[in-house]
Amino acid sequence: GYIGIRITEVDAATARAVGLDKPKGVMVQEVMKDGAASAEDIKSGDIILKIDGKEVNRASELQSYVARHKAGDRLNLTIFRNGKHIDRSIILKAREEEKNITSVENNKSTKKEETKTTTLTIESIGLTVNNLTSKELEKFEIEYGISITDVKLYSKAHKQNIGKGFVILEVNSEPINNIEQFNDLIEDNKGNAILLKVRDTVGNILLIGLEIPN
Repeated sequence: GYIGIRITEVDAATARAVGLDKPKGVMVQEVMKDGAASAEDIKSGDIILKIDGKEVNRASELQSYVARHKAGDRLNLTIFRNGKHIDRSIILKAREEEKNITSVENNKSTKKEETKTTTLTIESIGLTVNNLTSKELEKFEIEYGISITDVKLYSKAHKQNIGKGFVILEVNSEPINNIEQFNDLIEDNKGNAILLKVRDTVGNILLIGLEIPN
């Protein structure tokens, strides 16, 4: 059986960013188009806490449990979403039924604002970011975002595996249009954790928790 999701384990920063009391469960990073999960209201950013009543805290635990089932089997998930626990039931598909792999994108469309400042370094998290030109937005096939041009070694961002060349798309589900907006959100969230939606260098969409120092 095939569930049709890409998952990662939940670290302390991500748990704090989404409102979990401690790191637990696995985060849905990507939902495969026309897969079993997409048919049952499973979304990018969901935290799967249990499968058939069994706690899952590692990606391998969920993967091995699913692998022991066949297409047509029903699995029950307990999910943490927007501060609430919800239940979802999924009927597994056969792997050959899965076709195109695409990330679930937020349909928010926001016009990119023109700004004079093009580069910003935020020492507290170890990131240098740039505004994207209209040509770069077209190249990446996105409507908004800012690029990461440098990550300081051993910084908060570096420890969360945020890399040079990534594009920051959203902070706490808010589309990022320019570096000034990003800086304001960092300032507003000092002492807290934020959830970044980024595009990595090969085009994968990732959700990453990042703690912001005071």
